[in-house]
Formats: sequence, C-alpha cells, structure tokens
Amino acid sequence: MIPYRGEHIWAGQWGHMLVILSFVSAFCLALLCVAKTKFNLKHWITTGVIIHAISVAAVAGLLIFMLLQHFYEYQYVWQHSNSEMDMRYIFSCLWEGQEGSFLLWLFWNSLLCIGVWYQLRNSTLLKPVLSILFLIQAFIASMLLGVYVLDYKIGSSPFLLLREHSDFMHLPFVKSPEYLNRLDGRGLNPLLMNAWMTIHPPTLFLGFALTGIPFAFALSGLWQSSKPSMWAPAAYPWAIAAMAVLGIGILMGGAWAYEALSFGGFWAWDPVENSSLVPWLLMVAGTHAILLNLRKKGSNASTYISTILPFLTVLYSTFLTRSGILGNASVHAFTDLGMTGQLLIYLITFVYLAVAPVISNSIARAAYLVLSPLVLIMAAVYQHIPWGFYIWISYTLIHLFILVYSWFIASENHLFHSQRSSFMRMGILWILLTSAMILFFTSVPVINTLFSKHYAPPSIDTYNQWMTPMVILILFLMTWAHQLTYSKNYALQVLYKIRWWSLLALAIAICICVPFYILNPPKGYYSIWYWQLGLCVLVLICIWGLFLHLRNILRIKASVWIETGGALAHIGFILVILGAVMSTSKKTNLTSRPQAEIPGIKTNAGSIMLTRGDTVQLGPYWVTYAQKKRVGMDVFFTIQYFHKTASQQFIPAFTLQPKVQDNPRMGKAADPDTKHFLSHDVYTHVAYADLTDQTQAQGYSQPVNMLGHIGDTISLRQYLLILDSIRTQIGNADSSMRVTLVLRGIDVKGSEFMAYPTLEIKNRMLIPKPYEIKDKGLKLVFWNIKPEAQSFEITVQENAALQNDFIVMEAYAFPFINILWIGVMVMALGTFMTLFKYIFKSSS
Repeated sequence: MIPYRGEHIWAGQWGHMLVILSFVSAFCLALLCVAKTKFNLKHWITTGVIIHAISVAAVAGLLIFMLLQHFYEYQYVWQHSNSEMDMRYIFSCLWEGQEGSFLLWLFWNSLLCIGVWYQLRNSTLLKPVLSILFLIQAFIASMLLGVYVLDYKIGSSPFLLLREHSDFMHLPFVKSPEYLNRLDGRGLNPLLMNAWMTIHPPTLFLGFALTGIPFAFALSGLWQSSKPSMWAPAAYPWAIAAMAVLGIGILMGGAWAYEALSFGGFWAWDPVENSSLVPWLLMVAGTHAILLNLRKKGSNASTYISTILPFLTVLYSTFLTRSGILGNASVHAFTDLGMTGQLLIYLITFVYLAVAPVISNSIARAAYLVLSPLVLIMAAVYQHIPWGFYIWISYTLIHLFILVYSWFIASENHLFHSQRSSFMRMGILWILLTSAMILFFTSVPVINTLFSKHYAPPSIDTYNQWMTPMVILILFLMTWAHQLTYSKNYALQVLYKIRWWSLLALAIAICICVPFYILNPPKGYYSIWYWQLGLCVLVLICIWGLFLHLRNILRIKASVWIETGGALAHIGFILVILGAVMSTSKKTNLTSRPQAEIPGIKTNAGSIMLTRGDTVQLGPYWVTYAQKKRVGMDVFFTIQYFHKTASQQFIPAFTLQPKVQDNPRMGKAADPDTKHFLSHDVYTHVAYADLTDQTQAQGYSQPVNMLGHIGDTISLRQYLLILDSIRTQIGNADSSMRVTLVLRGIDVKGSEFMAYPTLEIKNRMLIPKPYEIKDKGLKLVFWNIKPEAQSFEITVQENAALQNDFIVMEAYAFPFINILWIGVMVMALGTFMTLFKYIFKSSS
C-alpha cells in the first residue's frame, strides 16, 4: 500500500457518510409518510425533515470547503477548479459538474421541504405531500451515492479520490506518494467564468425544485381521489413562485448567452434551452388552471394535467441534459457519467405514478400498473429496449390522450362562452399544444437514438416559423380573457368598450410595421410576404395587448395597487415577445460584406478581417482595431468605433474590448463585448486572432520543413504560398545548375506577392540560397529536390514582429433589445406582486 502524503481522507469519508445519511433519511421519510399506523408520527417526521436538511447542507458546505482549500486529491475538485482561478467563481465550480448540480437541486429541495412542512404542519395534506417530495429527494440523493450494487453503479460521488477514478487509477503519476506536491486542478470551463453563471444555475434549479411542490400536491390528490379544490389553495402560491423563479432563471440564461456566447443572440432554440422553456410554459398553464379552479369550481382534469406535467418535463430535461443522448446538439449538455439507466428509472417512475391514477377504468388501471414494468423489464432482458419503450410510451400517451379528450368534451358546453374562464381554458389548451410541439422538435436526438435514425434537428428558422402563429393565438387569448369577467359577457359590448384603445393600437402597429417590415423587409425567410404578414400581426397583437392591459390597470383603484400584479405580469410577457421579435427580425450584421479568403482560417460571410491600425466602415460606424493586450489568460482586443462627419473627420463614438481566454488546459474561448444604447446594442465578437504578442517576438521562428509538389498550397500564419512553377538555368563554365522555385503568395488582404528561393547544384552538391522577404517577415530556404517524386522541400521561418497583426471580427446591431429586458423586469415584478398578494390574503 502506497503511503500517500498530504491527502485529506477525512473529507471524503465525511462526505460519503453525509450523502448516505441524506439518502437514507429521504427514503425513510417517504416510507414514514405513507405508513398507516395508529401511532402519531408527526414528531418523527419533524425530526427526519430536520436531519435530512442538515445532512444536505453539510454535504454542500463540505464540498465548498474542499474547493476553497484546493483538495485536488478529489476528482471533482481537480476537474472543476485550479489555483489560478478567481475565487468569485468558486460557486460556479460547485455546480459546473453533474454531481454539483444534483447537489444544488437536492439543497433547494431540502429547504423547500421545510417550507412545505411548516405550511402543512396542522393539515391532513402533510403526509401525502411530503411522501412524494421525499421520494423525489431519495432519487436525487441516489445520484450522489457512487456505490456499486450487484455490479451496477448507483450515482456518481463528488467525494471520489482522483487516484481511484477509472481515468486516472492506472496513470504513473498517482503511484507517487507525493503526487499532490506538483498537482494543480484542471479548472473551470472558460465559458462559465461569467457573473451570470454565478446566479443563473441556482435560480434555474430553484425553479426546477419549486415545480416539484405543485406536482406533489396534485399527485397525492390523484392517489387519494380528491378534487383539486382540496389542495389547490395550498399549492397555488408554490405554483406562482415556480412560474416566477423558473422564468427568471431561463431569462438569466438568455442574458448569459447574449453576453458570453459567440452565436450572436440570446436564444438559439438549443435543446436544453427548450427543455427548460417547456416546464415554464406548462407551469404558466398550471398556475392559471389552479387559479381557474379556485375561482370557478371544476376544471379538475385540466388542473391535474397542467400541474403534473411541468415536473415531469423537468425530469425529461434532466434525462436529456445528463444522459449524453444530445451529443453535440447542445452547448449545455453534460457528458455521460454512466447514469443513463438510473436517470431513465427516475423519469419512468414518476410518469408511472402520475399516469396510473388518472385511468378511470379499474381494469385498465390494474393492467397499466402490472404490464408497464413487465414490458420494460422484458425489453431490458431481451435487449429490445427501443421497442419496449415505444410500446410503453404509446400505451401511456393513449391514456393521456383519453384524459385530455374527456377534459375537452366535459368543457365543450362552456368552452366557447363569452366568459373569462372559457378563454382561459382555451389558452391553457393552446399552451399545452405549443409545449408538445417544442418538446417534439427537441426530442429529435432521442428519436434518432431509439430508432437508429438520422433526422436533422430543426433549425432556428423552423422554430420561429412554427412559433409565430402559436404565440399570436396565446397573446390574443390572454388579452381577450383579461377583458372579460367570470360571469356571462356579450362580445359586442366588450368590443365597444375597448374600441378606441384597439384603434390606437392599430395605428401604432401600422406606424411600426410599414417602415420596418413592409418598406424595409428583413432578410431570410422573413422576406417572404406571408411571414412579413405574420410578423405584422404579431406586432399588432403585442401593441393591442399592451394597451388593453394598461387600460385594466388604470381602472384599478390606487388603494388596491397590488391587484395590478396579474396585468403587469402579462404586460411584461408581451414586452418580452415584442422585444425578441423586433430585435431578432431586424438584427443587422454590420460585418456582412464580401471578403477575400483568409489563409488557413475558417470564416463565414458575416466576418470581416481587420488589420491593426486600419479603419473600415461597418454600417453607420467606422471601426479601427487599435490594440491587443494580454492580462493573465485573457487577451483583450481594443476595437474603436467612430462617427464620420461631413468634413471627413472621425469622432470617437465608443470603444469595445472583446477578449479571448487563452486557457492552456481547455483551449481558447471567445468572450464578446457589447455596447448598450437606449435604442439598440452593438455586439462585437472576435472569431479569430493570433494570440502571439508581436511586441515580445524575438526574431525568426524555428525552421519548419515543408514538402510539396507543383500546384500545392502551403498555409502559414498570415499567408498562403502556392508552388507555382520551377525555372532551371544551366551554367556554362562549371557545369552547375540553378533551380528557382517560383512561389506565389497571398496575404490576409488577398494581395499577391512573388518569392524566388533558389537551389544551386554544383559538382553533385546541393547549395541552397536563403531567400528573405523582410516586409513580410518570411525567410525561405529551398534545400532539396526529388526528381523521381517531382517534389520539393523548403524550410519556412516567420518573424511575428515584422508581420501585420490582424483579427477576424463579427459585429451585430440588435435594435429594440431593451424592450425585452424591460419586459423581463416587469414580468418578474408583476408575478411577485401576485404571489405577495396571495400570501398576504392567506395570512390575513
């Protein structure tokens, strides 16, 4: 046994013990809450809740301590941190990996369980709701166990020693007793070294955790065959909180993508983005379904469906993100840690528990309860897993379709009445259909994996085209429902009351659409007339919705201002849609212009090459690449923007400093910079740059040997050298021969130059003649020729100090993007006002 020095074994031992305690306490509490006994178990449940919360908090605290103290003997600490890292990103290290993000989810759930326990401490709902919540906790805690049962690994532990990890246990360096003395961590992903990534993941996972609480209320109600009115009042504030927090978390992710990623935008319909968006949409439907149930008794099926589905889609998104099934389809996905089967069991278990009680026929329910596990077990045993899942999923969807159909039939008598409740039901149904569409598109990688297909994931344009009519109808139903009451209304009377507001909205929409979409249509598919019409209708519906919700707010007395929360949330949502539509459809690529091919550098039509000191025009601006500066691992590029006056003078407008993180362990990562104006943003991103510091370059580089034939092309840092031809000159006196290799060079601007290195052959000796092009920083030596292979060998040396420094840059203008960010704040304000209003009324 090797006597390792410096290892903190106690940390891993305590960590494993605390994880096991959190799992055992959660599992025992789930069983305790469903136990039927004459004894009063309230004290035991209270004690168990506290023990579980303490154990989870201790696990999180211990892992943070290990990260702060650089315990690199542990694989998780080594992989996600290093000694050079800025300590303000230490929490990003905590949840960068799968284990840490599961721990974050577990932590939030443990705190929320305390809140639910406190809320229901004197209610008969306490035990059934907590049983579901702690079953969820047991599954999440199992993801951190990292133990083997019958050769099957359960979970992945963040307290695994580096030398015990399968990727490192056989490497020579871990055999040394003092390997820690020269060990540093791998470090945090450069893309996560951003302030948004310190707050986005915890907010998003708090939203995920909150969706579990209405789910627990609804599932316990299903198994007890109780109506939603029995649990809806208690679940409603949790549903509002889940809707608010999850929405804010998603939009924080959009802000991070906008500021830190290089695709130029805030939303790319990434599969992981979609699988967070769908639970939020369903939570919006669920919150309104619960509200409708509180106001108008009934709507039981719609309440159950739209309250249970958000958490199930959270589990589905967890499976998508962590199973590795997405491959390269998402920048957010984790690598597969071998927990695909465990994640699938987690998802199937709760789908199974949610679907079984909604089957009304007792024989069909018994068949589902018995046949579902049998089909899945047989599929696994006989290795026909795709078809087993296909049969089970089909069987499950059939029962869900029957439930939705029965809900629609039960509602048809009043679905089209002029009542707010009728249009709310239609809105809920349409949100469910929209969510199903997004989920289907997002599941293309899953379909490919299950059935060995190769379907291409839908493009961003495909999503936009499908979502435009869906969003138009959602906004219309939302706005129209808010103009009605829960009693019978007459549509003509309502239209008469809002006629002036509607005409004003129409006039403003025409003023926006004519110059932006009719006279100056956007590029791409938006240039087609019917998509232009769709955009115009969407803008009209947004303006109409803004005015009518503003009308509703103005009609509310100032003394009850908190009642405006719902209308404010709707206004915020409309502003988000309006800002997203206008900024995306009118997004301008400032660097889109014909470009010469840049040697050895992959560029696209939206890029431009800038040589240091040159000034070029980009849209309304003139731009100069002024400076390159290295600060640690970051290389900053100073890009100066100017306005040009009528007298041909340049007036400084602003300066941006996009950077490239030059991480020796993880490669290069671009970090854009954005200038924010009231009416638009200017986004600048460096797509390519030579990170060599020319000011510190010392002479020519080491010779690099090149072998080529006539017509071949040699790629250098800033040039292409094409082997054009050879010229031969025979001497008369000494029987010597001079061979000249004719090279045609192309620089980064597309300009050509010629080079003529020579090789003298004298008395069967090869005498190369060095050839230098000082203004290009090139030194060429033609030193060998192989007649039989018709090939030539030359050495190339480059002097970075003599070469022009350049970058390949992309710049975009996002008009009206601030409408979106204002909408985010207004929507959050309105949602929290609604939450506080309900809490205040409940406490009163």
